Amino acid sequence: MDKNLLTEIVEESLADCTQAQREFFASIRVDFSPVPIRRLGKIESVLVIARFNDCLIYFEDIEEGFAIDRLDDQGTIPEQDCSQAELQHVLYQLQPRLK
Repeated sequence: MDKNLLTEIVEESLADCTQAQREFFASIRVDFSPVPIRRLGKIESVLVIARFNDCLIYFEDIEEGFAIDRLDDQGTIPEQDCSQAELQHVLYQLQPRLK
């Protein structure tokens, strides 16, 4: 995934978020960084866009959506997420953990 294209996708997705979600995202956003992911028995990579506690938010380029996951003991996302979630929905999933 091209980082410039991902920047466009993230910025367009943030337009659909609430102000509170945009502020929360700004507080957890990181420079895009590749992380290994297991896909059908192979190790590939995805780009992480944010970190919150032990959770990573990344863009799943195969499914063309955002996902949340944790790294396993080997520093890999254990399996691909087959959802095609919008960024606003992924941020909503993290909101209960804000307490």
